[in-house]
Amino acid sequence: SILWADGFDDWSTTSGPLGEYESVSNFGIYLQSTAGRRSGGALTLGSNSDVIQKTFTSTYAELYAAVAFKPGGALSGLPCVVTFTSGGSQLLSIRANADGSISAFRGGPFGTLLGTSAPAVVVGGVYTHYQVRVVFSATVGVVEVRLNGSTTAALSLTGQNTGGASANGVLL
Repeated sequence: SILWADGFDDWSTTSGPLGEYESVSNFGIYLQSTAGRRSGGALTLGSNSDVIQKTFTSTYAELYAAVAFKPGGALSGLPCVVTFTSGGSQLLSIRANADGSISAFRGGPFGTLLGTSAPAVVVGGVYTHYQVRVVFSATVGVVEVRLNGSTTAALSLTGQNTGGASANGVLL
């Protein structure tokens, strides 16, 4: 079942959608009414420290996230695509790297490296749709990242410590 979905496509100001989130940090976050992948709205984060957080009412041992993300022209800021959380603590993060690879980290985007894809799977200045699956476990965790609807994973990790037994939120 779908727990939460927000494409920002139908929003033209920040007054509506950001009220759906428990936490919005910094002030570089805004919506552009025609900057999205399909010429609709797009959430814009002014820097890598700008985040929005969604917390779910229950905890889950397995979560999926689908995020369309367009980093700046160069992948220089090591942008974090998505972070799964539990009680406000960062459990697992997916990050785009300067060489176009993607990495999974236990904790935040500079936590313990779990694995990295081949280089050049992500291109700066171009939208990439990430489909992320995480099974939370201290011993048999799974991280799978597919890109742009591919049935082949760009990053597939098994037998990992993914930071806890369950998660109840996501940071974008």
